[in-house]
Amino acid sequence: MGAVAALVPAVVVARWGSTPLPHGGEPGADGTPTVVAGNRALALLLPLTSGVLFSTFLASEAVPGVGIVEPFPFFLLPPIGAGAIAGLVARRAFPGAEGAALPIAYLATTWGVLLGADLLRQPPLYGTGPAGLYTIGGAGVFDLVYLSGLLALLVAYLSHRAAGRPLAPLPGGPSTPTPLGRLGRAFRAGVSGRLDESLRESARAARDAAQQTHRLLGLGESPEDRPWHGLPVPGWVVSDQANLDALAVSGTTDGREGFRAWLTARALVRLGRDLGERRFGPIGQRTLGFLLDLVVVGVPAVAIWVLLVLATPGNLLDVLNSLAFNAAIYGFIALAFLYRVLVETLTGSSLGKRAVRLVVRDRRLGRVGFLASLVRNVSVLPVFTVLGLGGALVVAFALKYGTFASVTVGGVALPGGLLAVSGITAFLIGGVALLGSVGILAIALSSERQRLGDRFAGTWVVRAATPTETAPPSGGTNPPVTSGPGAGPSG
Repeated sequence: MGAVAALVPAVVVARWGSTPLPHGGEPGADGTPTVVAGNRALALLLPLTSGVLFSTFLASEAVPGVGIVEPFPFFLLPPIGAGAIAGLVARRAFPGAEGAALPIAYLATTWGVLLGADLLRQPPLYGTGPAGLYTIGGAGVFDLVYLSGLLALLVAYLSHRAAGRPLAPLPGGPSTPTPLGRLGRAFRAGVSGRLDESLRESARAARDAAQQTHRLLGLGESPEDRPWHGLPVPGWVVSDQANLDALAVSGTTDGREGFRAWLTARALVRLGRDLGERRFGPIGQRTLGFLLDLVVVGVPAVAIWVLLVLATPGNLLDVLNSLAFNAAIYGFIALAFLYRVLVETLTGSSLGKRAVRLVVRDRRLGRVGFLASLVRNVSVLPVFTVLGLGGALVVAFALKYGTFASVTVGGVALPGGLLAVSGITAFLIGGVALLGSVGILAIALSSERQRLGDRFAGTWVVRAATPTETAPPSGGTNPPVTSGPGAGPSG
């Protein structure tokens, strides 16, 4: 569990040596070249991991029949220490990219505990009996491999903030805010009294919305001086954008004028969103594509589970304790996840999405990279976990449990095997339905039809073909332009 939990931060850290710091690809604020920044990351990661490993090994012990234990409060010291060190030295080690402290603290602590306790302390528990299956990180959400990384992440963040410093973005992270993000910046700046900054962000938000709509509709980049040119919009939109740009240059000291500009920008952003949302993949198509992907990865897995259950001598317990059967369960989870990541990285679309003519793209409609695909698919891991565990148990119970025992429910005698299979199947269907409902709800509530993974990765799921353009909305005449933004209906 700890190894899987550390996968995403591991990839982020591994990319640092080749990812420019957020200074337009130039060296950092202190003149540090990119490759040196990557070496600094490793230089901080390795001693932190070693320190956590050493201290965890000293404080832990293997107790036969119980597992690997570490007494309170000693198990708190390694994650707190690693998080505090990473958070406090990040500003000096990674100027302009202090967010690097978070994955370093998380990764160093997770791997340190995994190696220092679960790996090095595991051999005394093996005994001299027959070979079997041994679980690393088997205490679920209360396992130290799982909790230590999260605690270190929290301490790194709090220690960095306690020093009075804002947390700069990670190297390679999204450096350009979305139109809605700029709109939020503009609102916060206006509330804080920074009216000129609010005007600039408002005008930029409206321009970004126009450029984003151009890309979504397949019209290329919009002209810098005419962002709404070529879009099916009424004349007052062009007038409002011109007023916004002029006011952003001249500035204002009138709070009411600044708020009016923000309302105009919000209306333009909404207009751009409404025009471009036809390109985003509909919920129905995305759901169908995901179900097709489950068929692609699930059918071979079920066939392998059936073969392993039939080939394993003995009863149900022998199957559940079989190393091959358990390896097939977790192998399905890992391979299903990697299938999504690799296929989307290499082809831009999984087989299920391709069947319904959907593709995964970044915010510039370019092919997504490995890291973005990895991040967006982490949120699908719980679904694959439920399917792997539930599906394999359904197969095992159906083929090995038999009908030798009966259970009386409401005065009706039901075969034990049938009852068990029905209960596990209900868990399987209910778990997938619940997790799927969360994803569908996130897509429905998002203005850009993004689920949680898409939001973190900065990706879209869009139609493979550009939608047909529609006629301009009604009311496309140019009204007289008065002073200040909002002269048109959007104000």
